[in-house]
Amino acid sequence: MKAIHKLEAAFIVALIAYMLVSIGMVYAQSDNFNGMTSITAPAQHAVAITPSDTVNFAVVCRGIYVGGTGDVVVFMKGGEVTTFAQVPAGTTLPLRARRVNSTNTTATSMDCIW
Repeated sequence: MKAIHKLEAAFIVALIAYMLVSIGMVYAQSDNFNGMTSITAPAQHAVAITPSDTVNFAVVCRGIYVGGTGDVVVFMKGGEVTTFAQVPAGTTLPLRARRVNSTNTTATSMDCIW
């Protein structure tokens, strides 16, 4: 009789844990990259880019995701301005940038990742 009660209790605990994870109350996913901050580690943050010829990002990004094909005019961390021509949709440009200029940028749906 005791073994049945232990089995029932284990099932109930597993069911409750599953339900909590399902509704987002418990974050059960492990993060093998937690604490990794090198330039080659996966990005931890992303924010939509509003191109501007004067306003820099709040942080220097380490990549720009391009959602819609077009030219991306980038003000690099080092101070250079360069144009990446006809960047295909779905591309992530691996670079350190301060902003995306609005003049001559035709790509859309861009995100700054870091």
